[in-house]
Amino acid sequence: MNELQSIKVTIILILIFICLKSSAQFTIRGILKDTRSGLGIYNAHIINRNAQSYSVTDSSGRFKISVKTGDNLVLSSIGYKTNHYTIYNHTLVFKDSLILYMTVDTVELEQ
Repeated sequence: MNELQSIKVTIILILIFICLKSSAQFTIRGILKDTRSGLGIYNAHIINRNAQSYSVTDSSGRFKISVKTGDNLVLSSIGYKTNHYTIYNHTLVFKDSLILYMTVDTVELEQ
């Protein structure tokens, strides 16, 4: 019985640690790519709506932004459809190599 209680306490401590870790702030590094060409998108904005912070992609489409689990990122760039991306616990596994995509916004102009 003592060993079973020890296992229960260990499991509870692990769950508490996971909950505390998920509310912590992380820095995510990634690249924003064009869905059609696969090339990085220059000067795109990644806005964290929850933290009121943002990042701008470099010439290769790379970015770095601080997030917490549950944060909502807005991806925007001229000529592309605006995307929304929510940060989940499993996202943090890829926090140093996150790849996001944007699609060209094709609008037909009237003549």
